[in-house]
Amino acid sequence: MSALSWQDPDLQWTLVTLLEFGEIRRNAANATLVDWLREAGWVGQGSRRDLFLLRPAKRAAVAVRLAEGWPDWQRDLAALAAAGLPCDAAGLRQLRRCGVPLAALPPRLHRKTWMARFGAHSKAGTPDALPPPTLVLTDDDLLRLRPNRGLALRFADGEVRDCDDWVRPLGELVIPQRALCDGLSLCGTLPRWVMTVENLGAYLDLPAPSQALVVHQPGWNCRLARHLIGLLPAEVSWWHFGDLDPEGLAIFAALGGELRRPRLFLPDWWSDYLDTHALPLGPGQGWPGTESDRGAGLLALLRRRGRWLEQEAILLDPRLPDSLAGIT
Repeated sequence: MSALSWQDPDLQWTLVTLLEFGEIRRNAANATLVDWLREAGWVGQGSRRDLFLLRPAKRAAVAVRLAEGWPDWQRDLAALAAAGLPCDAAGLRQLRRCGVPLAALPPRLHRKTWMARFGAHSKAGTPDALPPPTLVLTDDDLLRLRPNRGLALRFADGEVRDCDDWVRPLGELVIPQRALCDGLSLCGTLPRWVMTVENLGAYLDLPAPSQALVVHQPGWNCRLARHLIGLLPAEVSWWHFGDLDPEGLAIFAALGGELRRPRLFLPDWWSDYLDTHALPLGPGQGWPGTESDRGAGLLALLRRRGRWLEQEAILLDPRLPDSLAGIT
């Protein structure tokens, strides 16, 4: 019994519920407290196994315990009602935060900054207060790409920067989400084709020709890659290179839209890796229904055998540069 902390907010709200409604349901969050109340004789068994009723003679004792950890609980509940806030922990957070100074909001703010200020914590799923419509919450991902030779970026103010200036010393170009949303466009020499690549190692080590634009698209996180590809004219073909596994094929099937979809990069000789590099699928994994018009035989074999292939395994194959050079 002495292990209970009466300053615990979850415990305090359990006591408030007990006083307000005269009953409490036992769950994983309040089990320790409910067991304490039952053993102390403050609650009795209700009509259901998980339902416990406050004994009228113990109402004052519950109020005393609640006041020990939360002396102003009655005043706070009245303030919540007056402010039209929910009578729960989230509402109390909002009430108590009203006195914390708040700077003028910028037009954009990182999502976790808003959650930390207006939610339970920075990683909370939903905030206690929604942002105003004038505020855009961002995730601020970074887009990594290996530009084709001669590609340039035009910024919203009209300034043009040659991508080669960044790639020469760094090996690749990294574009923040906010820069993409600020009206950045592509100019200069446009690529012959663009390829999204699922895994980081494959993106970095792919022996792509100088006319190709290679974009890292980490798994399902494809919104920045889609944004960039949307800046290219429709005649620039889009290819996707990923793992040949259920998730990789599902990601490929979800890419693009009605007006523009990628084609799967699946060189004919990849089937040579079936006996040497194919891996077993995990329990419960299954294949999506999408088939590729190229290499359907390889995908069918993988389905029948319950196997999958990593994309990185073929990066050192001497046939890969020629296969990439032949893309149109």
